[in-house]
Amino acid sequence: MPKNKPMLDPVRAIELIRQQLGKSVENLPFDDPQLYRWWNTTRNVIQEAFGANHSNVFEFSSTSPANSPEQSQSDHAANIRQRKALLEGFIEQLETFPGVPTGDFSVKGAPKGDNEQAIAERAARRQAVVMPILAKKRWRPGRLATEAGVGPNSVYGYLDGTRFRISDANRTAIAEALGIEPHQLPD
Repeated sequence: MPKNKPMLDPVRAIELIRQQLGKSVENLPFDDPQLYRWWNTTRNVIQEAFGANHSNVFEFSSTSPANSPEQSQSDHAANIRQRKALLEGFIEQLETFPGVPTGDFSVKGAPKGDNEQAIAERAARRQAVVMPILAKKRWRPGRLATEAGVGPNSVYGYLDGTRFRISDANRTAIAEALGIEPHQLPD
């Protein structure tokens, strides 16, 4: 069973994230095994720093670092720069909120007793519909939020199952951005 609470002290987490930031992976070929090693290690550090179900893990992991052969090296470098910008933001969060248990969060709008299994099942249902559409559009969840004109937390919380429900207005906006009907988005 995955760890849902942070396992790293914020100071240690910041140190490890900074180590990963310092590695020059932008210049590696996009299919270099060392790139995958960096991505996997970094993802695991984030998971240990924030907890397995935290939206930061989802954001960092939303696409794998391996690009298709037709993508250029500059696309790969831009992808890594975006990931490193996320890492800098994660450090800011850890510095700003060092005493907050970042991985043990309540689910907005969820009934009392909503458990981890229900959250995981909700996330799986939602991601099964949304993620293939995002992949086809070559969007990440943040782009979906922008295109739909909704807050990023609405999209991320919806996709990771931690948001029990979204407003009708947000459901309609997200569905329109995806090119589907609102009723096609799973609850």
